[in-house]
Amino acid sequence: MESYVKMLTNYFNFKDRTTRKDFWMAILINIVISFVLSLIVGVIAKVTKLKIYDIFTTIYALFLLIPGIAQEVRRMHDVNKSGWYVLLNLIPIVGWILVLVAVCSPSVVENNNYGYSGNSNSSGAVSEPSPTYTYNYDASYLESIRQLLEDQRNAQE
Repeated sequence: MESYVKMLTNYFNFKDRTTRKDFWMAILINIVISFVLSLIVGVIAKVTKLKIYDIFTTIYALFLLIPGIAQEVRRMHDVNKSGWYVLLNLIPIVGWILVLVAVCSPSVVENNNYGYSGNSNSSGAVSEPSPTYTYNYDASYLESIRQLLEDQRNAQE
């Protein structure tokens, strides 16, 4: 359920990355919710003889249109592809297969143009790793910087 909530909370986030697990778990939960919603609305429509089935399913589909596209774009970023790659969905069969292969591909482990690798944080965006510093410096270089800063401080006084 957490993956589904991440998808919804990142409604207009087209910049970050979504892991393969989060992508597929959100889709699975969406299928289950759609099935349960269809059953409930179908039973209500049958009992009351109202034609509400199409209205509810259309509203739900429209509600998830933008978050679904945003999540697919973030998934493309996770496999180091441009978000525009999702437009291949407009090409029947061949485009669908290419997009399916891309979303099924493993995440790119290293950082890429679309963000940092790693686990998603609570907002669904992939978190930035803690910086690791290695210092290769000459002590005289640091001393000259310290002296420069001290001179600037004295000049301001």
